[in-house]
Amino acid sequence: MGHSGSQNFGLCHYGSRDIGMAHSGYQNFGMSHYDYRDIDMAHYGSQNFGLSHDGSRNFRLDHSGSQNFGLAHSGSQKFGARLWPISLAECDWLYQDFSCREPSSCVLASPGYPGLYPPNRQCKYHITTSSIHTQVRITFTALLLPHNHCATDYIAIYQGSTPSSPLLTTVCANRKTQIQYIGPNLLLEFRSRDCLTDGSTNSISHMFVGFYVTSSGPSVPPYDYNGFVASLEFTEKSMSTETPFGLTARTTEPGVMMDGTSPPRQAPTCHQVFSGNVTRSGHFDSRSQPWSATCSVTFLGRPTDVVHVSLFNYRLRAHSCQSTIEVFDGLVENSLKPIKKICSPIIKHARDPSGRFLEQQSFLSTGNLMTLTMKMFTAPTSTSDIEFLDGAFLFHDEQVDGTLQPATLCDVDYFGLSSPREGRVSNPGTQHLFWNIEGPLRCTQRFVPAANQSVTLTVTRLVRLTPDPHCHTQCGDGGCRCVSSMLPLSQMDHLLLLTESGQTMSCLCGDFQLTNALIVLSSTAEDEEIEVRISQEWLPVSVRSWSPVHVIYSVAHYSWTMKGFTFAATYNFHTDGVCGHNILTQQSGETLFQSGDLFLTGETQSRNLSMMNTKLNHFYFLDCSWLLDYKIERQLTVELETSQNRPCTAWNVSVHRYESTRADKTGESLHTFCPRDRSKSYSLPWKLNTVLLRLRAMTRLLPDYAIRWRSLVVYANTRVSGPTSGPAVSASSEESNPSMWRSAFLAWLVSTLAS
Repeated sequence: MGHSGSQNFGLCHYGSRDIGMAHSGYQNFGMSHYDYRDIDMAHYGSQNFGLSHDGSRNFRLDHSGSQNFGLAHSGSQKFGARLWPISLAECDWLYQDFSCREPSSCVLASPGYPGLYPPNRQCKYHITTSSIHTQVRITFTALLLPHNHCATDYIAIYQGSTPSSPLLTTVCANRKTQIQYIGPNLLLEFRSRDCLTDGSTNSISHMFVGFYVTSSGPSVPPYDYNGFVASLEFTEKSMSTETPFGLTARTTEPGVMMDGTSPPRQAPTCHQVFSGNVTRSGHFDSRSQPWSATCSVTFLGRPTDVVHVSLFNYRLRAHSCQSTIEVFDGLVENSLKPIKKICSPIIKHARDPSGRFLEQQSFLSTGNLMTLTMKMFTAPTSTSDIEFLDGAFLFHDEQVDGTLQPATLCDVDYFGLSSPREGRVSNPGTQHLFWNIEGPLRCTQRFVPAANQSVTLTVTRLVRLTPDPHCHTQCGDGGCRCVSSMLPLSQMDHLLLLTESGQTMSCLCGDFQLTNALIVLSSTAEDEEIEVRISQEWLPVSVRSWSPVHVIYSVAHYSWTMKGFTFAATYNFHTDGVCGHNILTQQSGETLFQSGDLFLTGETQSRNLSMMNTKLNHFYFLDCSWLLDYKIERQLTVELETSQNRPCTAWNVSVHRYESTRADKTGESLHTFCPRDRSKSYSLPWKLNTVLLRLRAMTRLLPDYAIRWRSLVVYANTRVSGPTSGPAVSASSEESNPSMWRSAFLAWLVSTLAS
């Protein structure tokens, strides 16, 4: 350690350059061979340092406990706000469009700039936009990285928020450039190598009496590479003043536009109309229209449409509700009052200060019309003063695409009585409403057959479910299941088919793109060629159910630029009475079912079902019940019989007490019949007049079974089992004593014979 700056200590030798550190006072610390600043270094118990600049030419390197290394600037330029920590990252910065509106207000720089950047460093600069119309321009004003070392020292720019996002470009060496991209997320990642010439990632460091110093810069002559500086500029894309429906936007008089006073008494309005016949999804922005005191946006859908609108950003700057935004369920003249009114002053951004998207503010119409109105008190005096509203819309055809559920983004219901008998479904996430969604995405499509119906769901296509070492799919007799080794299923992309009660019918994850795999094993010509063919017909996967089915599309991390996987499926509602919830009041009877009976419901359905039955991954889910209800006291016997030898997990029939207070009416379980029992008879307790039989099946092969029941109305002592005590049993010992009844009977018999 030099006592007065006269002695330099070489931390890592780079030819003619030594790095010196002073013991006290302000001495020169060599940042590069041509650039010296006054440096004061202090260490408070950690190995990482933060470089701060106070607007002058003095830099102070200090540390206050954080393990992140970052460049902060307190002068006229912004070098980013600290973002939440990211694993294995040593410096993270966040730049948001609404914080960088002024020219040259946001600047990116490599760590330690203008000094030499540290080795073995990975810095991330997150750039976010809050509007679909915002573009990002990145201009590299200074760039000095080693030549011919683009694999070790470089700047990578990704269209997204993680390095797994699509790579847009890579910048290296000293090629200064200007690039422009759209959001909503961009990631600029700066990577530097170690000073070791072998390219390893272990940094060289030395400890000096309370100071921890890490060698800087790449080990490439002339050893003066100090990284980069880039400026950010957020611009709005040019937007046409013509409305999407062909209506011309009307403007106010030029003299009123900029006077800053109240609007004229009869200011013309600007008006936009979006038609569901022209576009099904899109964005809107009031700034695309010339300023007017009153603006409106009308969404006019097809007769079977509903309108889904989400507000991304808005700003109202007037006082005391003098400027407003109102949302009407229909046309303005037909609505008594708005369903939502937003008063000034208020500012809403699509993101919070940490850069994360906020919860959407959405509205769903009851019909095919929705109107937004915006009333502004005064004209703007500058572009930063404009009151505006932007968002996205979707026309949703409920007859074709199911019934959209309120307060949800993408949950829909298909009802067997109102939906088409057959149709196609696909993954959500491509509509503009999803632009400001980032993170886990879970959408549910629910198919509800009527009492005399069943529904078949067939997954025909899966794309971009890439091989995942943490999850793969196994299909067996009980359906397909996702097998995860380390991560929970919620952290992996998957498609899930569930019953109404939450039972998994099928779960698909991992690689489902290949329908056939070919493996060829060959030896020498003398040994003959050995060929092994493996056919993996994973798709289609189909399920037929007589109760509601939930198709859950789950993406672990969704973003507008990385939309997750895609899938395609078909659905069919069939009319049949094979399985349901039946009430039987006969004293005795039987119900039979054989798999062939299912195909006798019409020539067309029989052909389709027979074809499905030959597929490897076609499954049947049954949840049927029979309520045996008889008003007279009886002794009930139930007989069950099958010709199949299947495990109990494939299907079973259970006998339950009837419980009227429960939703499924299923009470205590009395008996369970499994197919391997082949034939069984159950005598139920005396006076148990009402019982519930329940069949559950999840299997490739439909169950064959016969259920018979008979009732014996008991007189005198013809009971086949002892009476069961009931709640109405009398407490009188005389009434419950059989000997007293016999004595009374003998007395009556004697008196009768005597007379």
